[in-house]
Amino acid sequence: MPNKHSTGELRKSLNLVIISIAFGMVFFTVINGPALTAYTRLLGAGDLVYSIIMAMPVLGGVFQVIGSFLIEKTGKRKTLMIVSGFIHRLLWIPVALVPVFIPSSNHSMRILLIAVLFMISSIGNSFCGVAFSSWMGSLVPSEIRGRFFSKRTQIYTISSIITALIVGRILDAYPSLNTFSIIFIIISIFGSLDIIFFIWVIHPSMDTQNSSINFLKLLKEPFVNKNYMFFTLFASVFAFGLNIAGPFFNVYMIEYLKMEFFAISLYSQVISSLSTILFIKFWGRLIDLYGNKPVQIVCSTAIVILPAAWLLVTPDTTFIILIINFFGGLLWSGYELTLINLSIWLAPEKNRSIYVAVFTLLTSVIGIALAFICGGAVMEYTKPLIQSLKLPFIMQPLNSFHILLILSALVRLSSVIFIAPKFHEPGSGTSYEVLKGFKTMIKQKLNVKIK
Repeated sequence: MPNKHSTGELRKSLNLVIISIAFGMVFFTVINGPALTAYTRLLGAGDLVYSIIMAMPVLGGVFQVIGSFLIEKTGKRKTLMIVSGFIHRLLWIPVALVPVFIPSSNHSMRILLIAVLFMISSIGNSFCGVAFSSWMGSLVPSEIRGRFFSKRTQIYTISSIITALIVGRILDAYPSLNTFSIIFIIISIFGSLDIIFFIWVIHPSMDTQNSSINFLKLLKEPFVNKNYMFFTLFASVFAFGLNIAGPFFNVYMIEYLKMEFFAISLYSQVISSLSTILFIKFWGRLIDLYGNKPVQIVCSTAIVILPAAWLLVTPDTTFIILIINFFGGLLWSGYELTLINLSIWLAPEKNRSIYVAVFTLLTSVIGIALAFICGGAVMEYTKPLIQSLKLPFIMQPLNSFHILLILSALVRLSSVIFIAPKFHEPGSGTSYEVLKGFKTMIKQKLNVKIK
């Protein structure tokens, strides 16, 4: 339904959405960074178990379809997001306290409890995510979507840089389970502050379904929309290509490259974040000018190269990670911005939340959970064989992580070539226009600096 609130109210709400993410990213930077990897490994998780633990929260995405059903039936997106958001963030306090209450001799119970808490927390995040997407789809005016989300990305990227550096330095100085526990409790509080801001964000009313709404009929709707399904398939397969290796980048840096937490944070999170800050505005403008699809194609095509570059990284060439992550921050920021926008606005206004829920469900189960488990299985079962063969590779012996990187690049490339051409965005331009526009913006930026 049209937004009936005043321009001042809308501006205030949009600013609150942007400011809140600065607190939220303190939470997300830690739970998605090397700290969580090290924490689970210290608790005794091997490669396969580690990948399963990482997949458990993602499987909570299944519950997004239930969340969307509740939204379409009741229209209470704001209530659902705030309540489920608190559940998602506050459950990390018991996660932090697991080593306090479960003795180290019972590491299996520790791992099991962590996995269960991850799952419950992720269910909360699933409800929160689908409510947020539906809410923002009604709140953010179409003419400023690219600029709004690019600005939001800039803010949370700055927050991510500061968090990554502080947490990395603390963990290097005090590498104990108690330190991890304290950090997780603190970031849980910051994550909750993110949700609190939404109490004052206006909520445009939405059309709701009647009480006799059929859940299966509602769920079927996105699956008969071929364009949206091809977009979802592309996103799922591309995500699979990323995440088959994704959980093991931190493992590789910690255990094989022997890097310190501060260095990992600097090389990975900080460098990519700085790159994001530099270029995210360009992507926002290009999206507003030419649409999401051509920007996504440009970014995803270039992203295919990144796993291959990791093949050159050895304990003596870790500086290459800086280069990889600089371009990663440039490219992934554009890709993720288009992914969010297309998942929301490629769906029709009516029943949008079920489209977003199905998108998240499939990308979570196929693109993340299945990829994590497959990657863990490859690492677990090929490692002994590959280590025994001692095959020469690029400046180092071949290892299981190299196999994952090659698979990652091939899957990403396949999705770009075979699936991406099958969906379209009405009114969008071409990839050539995006490249030309990006080049022009860079030139203009450089000329201003020179002057």
